[in-house]
Amino acid sequence: MLNIFRTLSDRVAAMFATHVALDYEKQFLLHQNDRKADLLRKAQQLEEQGLHDLAVELREQVDQLSLQRPLASVLPATEEFQGRSLTRDSVTSTHKSPALPASKTKRKPNVKHAK
Repeated sequence: MLNIFRTLSDRVAAMFATHVALDYEKQFLLHQNDRKADLLRKAQQLEEQGLHDLAVELREQVDQLSLQRPLASVLPATEEFQGRSLTRDSVTSTHKSPALPASKTKRKPNVKHAK
């Protein structure tokens, strides 16, 4: 009898967790669509101000926004900031963070002297 209640409880918990996950996914997708719509409205404003080239560039960037590659527009900027040369392959490949350089400051050893 206890097994039936435990099984039923597990299924209700799984259904609740699934419902919460689907709700988060819905909110995430709506936020992404709102973000794209805002950018497209900004491109329209640029077009109305006579800044056609900027409007076209912004529309192209909006078209490249992807949930599958959320950092596609951020990683090239960081690569450029770090002074690396950019190629199409380096931007589209998986990004591996460089190792941090070794510290140039020497630390004093933590040695306790016995008295």
